[in-house]
Amino acid sequence: MLEGFQKAGMEIPEWAQNAPEIPLGSDLVFEAYQDLSSCRSYGWGPGPIPWTAVRDYARASGVDDDDYPDFATLIRMLDFEYLNFEKIRAGSKARK
Repeated sequence: MLEGFQKAGMEIPEWAQNAPEIPLGSDLVFEAYQDLSSCRSYGWGPGPIPWTAVRDYARASGVDDDDYPDFATLIRMLDFEYLNFEKIRAGSKARK
């Protein structure tokens, strides 16, 4: 991102200068999470991503058996935060 600002001859904004460093490989997990989000069901609101979808995605993507527990945990953590956010957002809409 910083390179993009530099190549465009733009001044790097303070928020970009102070952005946290994202650990290597995190982008792969986030991309997987975005793909897996399409597998969730919706009724009264979004449901959790099915564990079968996480397992199948990992198999299809070549996630090693040794790495699968970490992969699944990261997906579950992201999903937990998303579902909490949606619950809070739905509650604030209902109060209006």
